[in-house]
Amino acid sequence: MSNHLALLRVIGNYGLIVNTVFGQFFNMELSLIFSIALSLISIPYYAKNKLWDTVIFIAFMMTINFASALNGVPGCNRI
Repeated sequence: MSNHLALLRVIGNYGLIVNTVFGQFFNMELSLIFSIALSLISIPYYAKNKLWDTVIFIAFMMTINFASALNGVPGCNRI
Protein backbone atom coordinates (compact mmCIF):
# COMPACT_ATOMS: atom_id res chain seq x y z
CA MET A 1 0.00 0.00 0.00
CA SER A 2 2.79 2.41 0.86
CA ASN A 3 4.47 1.88 -2.51
CA HIS A 4 1.21 2.65 -4.30
CA LEU A 5 0.82 5.91 -2.38
CA ALA A 6 4.41 6.87 -3.12
CA LEU A 7 3.83 6.17 -6.81
CA LEU A 8 0.67 8.30 -6.78
CA ARG A 9 2.62 11.10 -5.06
CA VAL A 10 5.32 11.03 -7.73
CA ILE A 11 2.74 10.96 -10.54
CA GLY A 12 0.81 13.79 -8.92
CA ASN A 13 3.84 15.99 -8.29
CA TYR A 14 5.47 15.56 -11.68
CA GLY A 15 2.07 15.80 -13.32
CA LEU A 16 1.49 19.18 -11.67
CA ILE A 17 4.80 20.47 -13.01
CA VAL A 18 4.03 19.31 -16.57
CA ASN A 19 0.47 20.60 -16.20
CA THR A 20 1.71 24.08 -15.22
CA VAL A 21 3.79 24.31 -18.40
CA PHE A 22 0.84 22.99 -20.44
CA GLY A 23 -1.47 25.58 -18.90
CA GLN A 24 0.90 28.46 -19.56
CA PHE A 25 1.35 27.73 -23.24
CA PHE A 26 -1.69 25.79 -24.45
CA ASN A 27 -5.02 25.53 -22.63
CA MET A 28 -5.58 27.07 -19.20
CA GLU A 29 -9.11 25.74 -18.71
CA LEU A 30 -8.09 22.14 -19.30
CA SER A 31 -5.05 22.70 -17.11
CA LEU A 32 -7.28 23.69 -14.18
CA ILE A 33 -9.25 20.45 -14.37
CA PHE A 34 -6.09 18.35 -14.54
CA SER A 35 -4.48 20.22 -11.65
CA ILE A 36 -7.47 19.46 -9.42
CA ALA A 37 -7.33 15.76 -10.37
CA LEU A 38 -3.55 15.53 -9.90
CA SER A 39 -3.79 17.23 -6.51
CA LEU A 40 -6.40 14.69 -5.43
CA ILE A 41 -4.05 11.89 -6.47
CA SER A 42 -1.19 13.12 -4.28
CA ILE A 43 -3.12 14.02 -1.09
CA PRO A 44 -3.45 10.46 0.35
CA TYR A 45 0.34 10.06 0.61
CA TYR A 46 0.73 13.27 2.58
CA ALA A 47 -2.26 12.50 4.82
CA LYS A 48 -0.98 8.99 5.62
CA ASN A 49 2.44 10.37 6.58
CA LYS A 50 0.81 13.18 8.61
CA LEU A 51 2.28 16.02 6.57
CA TRP A 52 -0.67 18.24 7.41
CA ASP A 53 0.93 21.49 6.26
CA THR A 54 1.25 20.05 2.76
CA VAL A 55 -2.31 18.70 2.82
CA ILE A 56 -3.63 22.14 3.85
CA PHE A 57 -1.56 23.86 1.16
CA ILE A 58 -2.75 21.49 -1.58
CA ALA A 59 -6.36 21.85 -0.41
CA PHE A 60 -6.01 25.64 -0.47
CA MET A 61 -4.60 25.59 -4.01
CA MET A 62 -7.35 23.17 -5.09
CA THR A 63 -9.95 25.62 -3.75
CA ILE A 64 -8.47 28.42 -5.84
CA ASN A 65 -8.34 26.19 -8.94
CA PHE A 66 -11.89 24.96 -8.39
CA ALA A 67 -13.20 28.52 -8.02
CA SER A 68 -11.35 29.56 -11.18
CA ALA A 69 -12.77 26.59 -13.06
CA LEU A 70 -16.32 27.49 -11.98
CA ASN A 71 -16.00 31.20 -12.74
CA GLY A 72 -14.05 30.84 -15.96
CA VAL A 73 -10.48 31.78 -16.58
CA PRO A 74 -9.89 35.43 -17.51
CA GLY A 75 -8.68 35.73 -21.08
CA CYS A 76 -10.00 32.32 -22.19
CA ASN A 77 -12.85 31.89 -24.61
CA ARG A 78 -15.70 29.72 -23.43
CA ILE A 79 -16.68 26.89 -25.76
